[in-house]
Amino acid sequence: MRKAVIIIAAGNNQVLVIKKAKKMGFAVICIDRDPNAIGFQFCDEKINLSTYESKPIIAYLKKLQKKYEFFGVINRSSGIPVITCAEICSTFKLPGINPTAAKNIIDKSELMSFCKINNISAPFSISARIFAEIDNKSIKFPCIVKPALSIIGKSGVVMVKNEEELEIAFNIAQKSSINGIVDIEEYVKGYDITLMAIVRNGVIYPITLLDEINSIDDNGKIFGIGFAVPSIFSGRQEEDKILSLAQKIVRAFKLDTTVFLMSCRCDFGQNPKLIEIHLDFGGDLVLDYLIPTSTDFDVLKVFIDAMTRQFQNFSNVQFDPTAIIYEKGGDLVSERLFTLYKAESMKQLHQNIEKFHKNRRYNS
Repeated sequence: MRKAVIIIAAGNNQVLVIKKAKKMGFAVICIDRDPNAIGFQFCDEKINLSTYESKPIIAYLKKLQKKYEFFGVINRSSGIPVITCAEICSTFKLPGINPTAAKNIIDKSELMSFCKINNISAPFSISARIFAEIDNKSIKFPCIVKPALSIIGKSGVVMVKNEEELEIAFNIAQKSSINGIVDIEEYVKGYDITLMAIVRNGVIYPITLLDEINSIDDNGKIFGIGFAVPSIFSGRQEEDKILSLAQKIVRAFKLDTTVFLMSCRCDFGQNPKLIEIHLDFGGDLVLDYLIPTSTDFDVLKVFIDAMTRQFQNFSNVQFDPTAIIYEKGGDLVSERLFTLYKAESMKQLHQNIEKFHKNRRYNS
């Protein structure tokens, strides 16, 4: 039998991962509801089913067990496909996490509730399906209004400065919410940071911290417009605090094996607060361009190794100061034009980023 990996979805975003898995010697089984998905051109088996429905996918995979030995499941899609991935891993006893943990993590309202119960540092948050249910007295302004379960990235995320703007922002967020639930979250001063890491047998293996570069338009809508590596907190005490927060989350959720992308908000000298967690390989052209430009370390291979029982420990990964900035557009970030900045020092990199902010505003 051929050793195989199962890849959730087969769109443009998955082509990089499909080709890498093939290069590593795996047969590739792709799942996508679009019969014309571009990734189907490169895979060995096509499963033309929705990545939101695990039961028919599992039934189909059972038929392939006579032909392939499954080594792992690879997922680069956020949201419900994370649950599908977990359920496939659970069924076939592959490296992964408990499906219940996946469900609680992808839904931000459930995640924030879990954090409160388990004393995990996170912003104060309330959730509602109907605006009239909200107790305005419990809200301090400014605040962040966002979908509990987003359709796409930062779609529907709005900073609200006063009570008059709240209902408009609620309606915007709800249109981008898969389950109709909207979160109203405490605004936390500081910087947006992403920890890129592997969880293996319940232990965090950090790869790097990235700075998220965001912009706000005149109506308070928040746009993700880039990433920079290493972070302004790399090598500082704040990095140790972020890693401690991540390990606490891993223990609380009893996560076994997964790619772990944790977004948090942190300021100098302060403790980080969790914003969200992605248990997928991530998008936004980070693995495609930012990471390969900034280091020779093969992060994508490490991700695939981790999910296929081939994980080897690593440490002290070095990154050259690099940033990726996306052009403005209404389409997916992965389909936009972008600019890569590579600098000789962190100081020079952040000077370039500051110039970018001064020269371009994301106005409505």
